[in-house]
Amino acid sequence: MLRSALIISLVTALGCSSDVGDAGQRGSASASARAAALPTISPSADLPSARDMRAVGQGLVAKHECNRCHDGSGIAAAPTEKHCVSCHLDIAEDRFKASPAVLAEWKPHVTHLRYAPSLSAVGSFVKPAWVTRYLLEPRDLRPYLHANMPRLQLDQSDAEAIAAFFASRESAAPAKSSLAGDLERGRGLFTTKTCATCHQYSGAGTPSPSAVSASAATQDRTLAPDLRFARERLVFDRLAPYIADPKSVKPDAAMPKLAMSEQEAADLAKFVFEAPLSAPPEPIKPPRLPLLARPVGYDEVAEKILHKICWHCHSQPDYARGDGGPGNTGGFGFAPRKLDLASYESISSGYLDAQGERRSLFTPGPAGEPVLLEVLLARQKEERGGHAEVRGMPLGLPSVSPEIIQLIETWIAAGHPR
Repeated sequence: MLRSALIISLVTALGCSSDVGDAGQRGSASASARAAALPTISPSADLPSARDMRAVGQGLVAKHECNRCHDGSGIAAAPTEKHCVSCHLDIAEDRFKASPAVLAEWKPHVTHLRYAPSLSAVGSFVKPAWVTRYLLEPRDLRPYLHANMPRLQLDQSDAEAIAAFFASRESAAPAKSSLAGDLERGRGLFTTKTCATCHQYSGAGTPSPSAVSASAATQDRTLAPDLRFARERLVFDRLAPYIADPKSVKPDAAMPKLAMSEQEAADLAKFVFEAPLSAPPEPIKPPRLPLLARPVGYDEVAEKILHKICWHCHSQPDYARGDGGPGNTGGFGFAPRKLDLASYESISSGYLDAQGERRSLFTPGPAGEPVLLEVLLARQKEERGGHAEVRGMPLGLPSVSPEIIQLIETWIAAGHPR
């Protein structure tokens, strides 16, 4: 069983609200106060002013605690003990105040959660319309980043307000490039300037980066997006300045500055935005395996899934210093659902539905599957570009394997025995 502090750090890293220490409590309280003091948007209300939209967006950024994973969010930085990624990076790099033995125990569990993209240049470099779509339907943009943006509890007006808040930082935007680029020169430069060391450019016929273990991956490699999505995300005439000098556009950019002329940067930008792309492969629906022909008990399910992944967001508050995660005590914009997966008894007690009524995880959900199974299948659907009625789990992480689905389904079919 993981130690209490490790559970807290893992819960924090995946977007779980935590009240660790006085500083953390003050940070959470101040964020809540800021959100409560700001106006809200009703779908039937008159169109709000741009200033109101920005204020609403700032409140939503605070409410959903974007600053706990992302730097450059435009709100006060999260205290160190509440900053998910910084906590994990400190553990990985031996800066966390703990004994060497404890750090050695923790390190294997924070391999994938050391970096998250900064939001510092979203207003000047990323299209607001894309921000809105992405918030509502997050996709996996970064092939080497294990976690991805979770699907938060936002509606269209919420997403538009957040995009408006980020766009309001346009005043700090860098100068735009006026040079015309050449696509074929850019294709050659993509190789000679070693862009494929970090970037995948799926569909463009470029080589993919070589395999690197998660523990050895550097920040620039981990956060490098697939360039297929650049043309829909980014402002074209700011891409060349970014390629030439990343920190001139994004002061905390992870991408290094390479020896490159302005013309070469313009050529690369042309290639990134206009290279012909082959169609992406059709997403494959994972197979639904038959039930196992052997008994499956709670202990095996807890070891392989409930206490390995699900407990990140559904932990026991008494064990994790009062924080049960967004799926239990609430956080990151989610209301408390009181689902505690710490023991057989707690999982058997179920969760609170949207009406505050206690429900069993083993009763049918909207699609007719037991709720526990349905949320895992919904995550598979989200990864293929669709949405189910329920929010897919695990939140912000890759879907579980068909073998785990098979294990859960076998356990439930047998009456979820102890």
